[in-house]
Amino acid sequence: MDDITWIVLSRIKGLGIKKLILILNKYPDLKLDDISTVEFTQEIAKLIYDDYTLAKLNDRNYILNQIDSVKEQINFHNKFGIKLIPYNNINYPEQLKLIKDPPLILYCMGNLEVLKNTKNVAVVGTRKPTDMGIKVAEKVTTSFAERDFTIVSGLALGIDTIGHKAALKANKTTIAVMAGSLDKIYPRENKFLADQIINQNGLLISENPIGAATMRSAFVKRDRIQSGLSIGICPVQTSIDGGTMHTIRYAYEQKRLLFTPKILEPKDMYEYSGIIEAINKYGAHILETTNDYETLISLMEQNYNNIKRSNNKESKVAIPVIKSLDDVEQISLFESPSSTSATKVILKDKKLVDIVNQCSQLAKEYNVSKSAILKNIDQVWEQLKYEN
Repeated sequence: MDDITWIVLSRIKGLGIKKLILILNKYPDLKLDDISTVEFTQEIAKLIYDDYTLAKLNDRNYILNQIDSVKEQINFHNKFGIKLIPYNNINYPEQLKLIKDPPLILYCMGNLEVLKNTKNVAVVGTRKPTDMGIKVAEKVTTSFAERDFTIVSGLALGIDTIGHKAALKANKTTIAVMAGSLDKIYPRENKFLADQIINQNGLLISENPIGAATMRSAFVKRDRIQSGLSIGICPVQTSIDGGTMHTIRYAYEQKRLLFTPKILEPKDMYEYSGIIEAINKYGAHILETTNDYETLISLMEQNYNNIKRSNNKESKVAIPVIKSLDDVEQISLFESPSSTSATKVILKDKKLVDIVNQCSQLAKEYNVSKSAILKNIDQVWEQLKYEN
């Protein structure tokens, strides 16, 4: 599937990241000319049950208009030096695909080769660090940069800024993940820093196109990308109500290795209350000595490999899913277990047979069609599959 095809599909209401990934996996070679064909829409109807979405996919004029609009969007962003990297693109970071809600499209400015790095550490923290917090952030960032890690942060004032600057000072790459669009650097005080990042082969990333409004929720969503891009997340200093706590929670949710420098100031300082929470509740490792760097790096790599193996196993599990009873002679949801058709059930899993028969009883009780039952089963199944 090429980039334009993905972006066109992503614009259709009802096609979120989960359904788009299903389409990509089932039709990896899908082309623009395939959309709105009878064959494709008949097949896609087995995955999507929303009438509005199917109507848009069937509307050739709508699709053609979207194609033109996407091409204009790509050209418009190119004028600002911004490249669109959709999920299906070869440059889309592999580690970001492993989170449950990866961005549909990344808007990138700078060195796209950086996207291929998996050896990334996120250095994050408060906008108002103490003097000791500043020193520790500089030390930790420099130490990982010198070990050829790309430093990921959010271009915010405070710890984020220190992390980016320390990476640049070590002549290493850094990625700034921004909440707003890349044409409006925020905060304004870091416009020069953003330019430095690009000039030193780094990268600016956002999931928002030019002109998109920057809502408060965008900063939280940004944090999941910081964590998702990284194999290790290092909160240096934060209060328990600080925005960095979002990144800490995402790191835990995404099963990334979470670690924090040893607190060198009184532990009861409010500025470290979030760090205490990260250690006690989220199991953050503590970085104390120089030797700990190699230990943490080994743990990061092992943990990331485990995440990949787990993801591969989940994607390869063969699960018997009944998509259309019309095509499965052996199963009948709408006849009693004592009927002739019921004897045709050849599934060996008794639990599954019991579930099928329960669905049959529900269909009779509520006087609904088998297609309605199938539709709801499939929708719930897809939702639970991704939530779990």
